[in-house]
Amino acid sequence: MRIGAKYSSKAYQDHKLWFWVSVIYFLLHSCFQVFLGRITAFGIDEDGYLDVFRNVYSQNYVLSTQLSWPTESKLLLQIIHLPAKFFEIAGFPDYLALRIQSASLFYLACFLIYLTQRESNRQVHGILIIFMFLPSVFMWTSLGLRESYLYLWLVMIWYASRSLLTEFTKRNLIILVVAVQGLAATKVYLYALFLIAGILTTLISVRKIGGKKCFSALVIFLIPLAFHPGIVKELTSSATSTIVNEFATPTGSTGSTGSTGSTGSTGSTGSTGSTGSAGSTGSTGSTGSTGSTGSTGSTGPKAGLTLDLLVKQLNDNPLLSNVLNRLGVLDDLIKSNSDSDTEPSENSKTTELSSASLHDLKSFFYSTFNFLFLPLPFVDNGSFFLNLQSIESPVLYFLYLLVLASPLRSATKITSESQILLGLLLFVLLFIAQSALLEINLGTLVRHRSILVLCLILIYFEISEKLPSKSRDQIDK
Repeated sequence: MRIGAKYSSKAYQDHKLWFWVSVIYFLLHSCFQVFLGRITAFGIDEDGYLDVFRNVYSQNYVLSTQLSWPTESKLLLQIIHLPAKFFEIAGFPDYLALRIQSASLFYLACFLIYLTQRESNRQVHGILIIFMFLPSVFMWTSLGLRESYLYLWLVMIWYASRSLLTEFTKRNLIILVVAVQGLAATKVYLYALFLIAGILTTLISVRKIGGKKCFSALVIFLIPLAFHPGIVKELTSSATSTIVNEFATPTGSTGSTGSTGSTGSTGSTGSTGSTGSAGSTGSTGSTGSTGSTGSTGSTGPKAGLTLDLLVKQLNDNPLLSNVLNRLGVLDDLIKSNSDSDTEPSENSKTTELSSASLHDLKSFFYSTFNFLFLPLPFVDNGSFFLNLQSIESPVLYFLYLLVLASPLRSATKITSESQILLGLLLFVLLFIAQSALLEINLGTLVRHRSILVLCLILIYFEISEKLPSKSRDQIDK
């Protein structure tokens, strides 16, 4: 008994910081979810994911009727939503069950990172904690969106890959298989980027890590292509669309600008819209008209749609309305929304961004800058919540500097094997390039960029581990 108590006390002392971080994390998420109620203004596409959850366990549900998930496997979606189903059976409302699962999955992703970095310095732990409580990330992982799934799949891939380099076990292989399958079923374009980065890294590192490990990794990376025909179909369609758009004749490219509007009309289905733009590259007048039809959507929703929906949905949430009223915030929200309604259109700033092309390097670099640095602090970014979100931007800029400065502050090159670091760098470069080409809405851009933030944090952790001890002490200072 004494031994058990002594061990428990030692474990608490070793992980005291993480224990209290965990308590605060779940307490804050619980409070936020309770106060938020059924409000979906912060994630308009949350209703689509909730509809899938409500129907995926029904025998008569046809997956082709939904656009939220790219997979055609009902069984896979049932497994993915299983924790939320248990919460629903326990008596929680369906929307709250999905949100609890979302917050729990993100916590699991952060916990896996902590397990690999628990012996690290306080600076490393501090960066992880800041990411966990970053307001935008906190909000998205409190909603029933796909962000938490993506964070978990990517962290599991990172965790399993680095573990397999030292321990080639069935456990680590299973974790990698589950993570790759999950990523492919959640976001096809991220799986495509991972596939390219993973294959290149494996082939480059074949001499260092051995043929057996490389072959196993390649098989695991390609498994989703064999078991998910819908993923293959979407990858083929997206690749064809991209190639046609980039190599279209100048006459056809005029019509393609119209497709930008169709993509911007719904942020959550941006990839669907970009696929549809393939038709707009035709040189015939009828094909070009498809693009012009899309241009009518380029106006899209007005800037400040989130604020507008929030004000309307607050009427059905007396608890949150009373809290905001007592804090003196409610009147400000209503006034800001009213001002955006009455503001002349020529003076209002849009949240839509122009699309880029590899044919126009200037537009590509401009879009890359937008993806990395917008929204800018202390300027009008087009909506109330984007201006509020811009407060986080200096944190992002600091992370950029931190990642760039870590290896440069040491005169000694990074030591040890760096296959995982190479894979992360390739994925990040591909992700930035892809986002510069496709992101045309500032609101969805900020949400998608959280994937970049996670990857940069993992890169920083990898660099910190690979540096010699003297250099690591230099960084800590």
